[in-house]
Amino acid sequence: MEELLIKQSKAYQNHMINFLKELLSIDSYTLNTGEVNKVTHIMKSRLSSLGFTVVMNSAKGQGDCLEAYNGTKGQILLIGHTDMAQTLTGRESFDVSDGRIVCPGVGDMKGGLVTLYYALKVLKDLQMLPGSLRIVLSSDEEQASPFSRKYITAAAMNAKLCLSLEPARANGAVVIARKGGTYFTLTVKGRSAHSGVEPEKGISAAQELAHKIIHLHKLSDFKAGITVNVGYLNAGTTLGNAIAGQGVAKIDVKYWTPEQGARTVREIRQICSISSIPGTTLTLEQHPGFQPMVNTPQIQWLLRTLETNGRKLGTEIKWVKTGGEGDAGFCSSAGIPVVCGMGPVAGLLHSPEEYLETDSLWKRTALLADSLITINKRLNNGE
Repeated sequence: MEELLIKQSKAYQNHMINFLKELLSIDSYTLNTGEVNKVTHIMKSRLSSLGFTVVMNSAKGQGDCLEAYNGTKGQILLIGHTDMAQTLTGRESFDVSDGRIVCPGVGDMKGGLVTLYYALKVLKDLQMLPGSLRIVLSSDEEQASPFSRKYITAAAMNAKLCLSLEPARANGAVVIARKGGTYFTLTVKGRSAHSGVEPEKGISAAQELAHKIIHLHKLSDFKAGITVNVGYLNAGTTLGNAIAGQGVAKIDVKYWTPEQGARTVREIRQICSISSIPGTTLTLEQHPGFQPMVNTPQIQWLLRTLETNGRKLGTEIKWVKTGGEGDAGFCSSAGIPVVCGMGPVAGLLHSPEEYLETDSLWKRTALLADSLITINKRLNNGE
């Protein structure tokens, strides 16, 4: 069977590259909902051609979240996203050079969309396509899926397991754990005053923020995997010749477990509830974040399946934990085992130099196709 999957996947390699180039020509930066929807509707057409029933979830001001299924059970959930973290520069060539395509969004995750479609097509061609698949493609993953998360979670609660088509790591590894994260905006109001004539009449929002940053960064525990980082800071006026009457800081929080996250959030709220500089007013706003994807014992049988199938296909499957968040965390929090990084091999993600190894397109297509067959058999046997 593996030889047949390899042959069929290799036969589609040029088609995969052309499809990838088509997707890369669309500037589907996450805030460009119209462009994101172009990618989503291309995937709708492709999946419909394979016999999937496709539902588009829409809301005003949001990109469309795609759901597709080819059976009633939906035991195997496949997830991905149609938006990207960067905008195109206008200088991209999309050409293959030294076995790579270099372009924003090529790995994260238009390559994964190509792998998803062609793995299903290969199985359809060979009359081996399982009838218990459900697919959810988020339109706003790069924003922590504030709109799409409810559809991902609902699908996960009715599935037995999930495979995420985010890119494999640069060494080809799949991902068995991801950090969760949340985000805050801290706004401080003080009182502006001339810094030379009457500084005593001012109340410095910048000074207040300085105190808060010191306390917030002390919450980081690198050994435990908890990071609290103020990644953006602004206070006062551009000229800087007055006491800062207002200021804002953006706080990024990362953690491995829900318990770590809940505790750290409580500590941040406590720190930001008390002014260090009398007369300042603090407002803390929490924004949607990701749940952690937790490495559980249930993941191990999935990992062993991938390792076995990889060996049959001539590919060594490694695994890794990563500090980056993703939609896989919502599936993990729903209580099902998840393996992420099932897409092609890619690197330098979220940078203009983001790249994808083109040979990995057919290899990961064959791996996904083989794994869907094996997993479906095990589920049907009650394992």
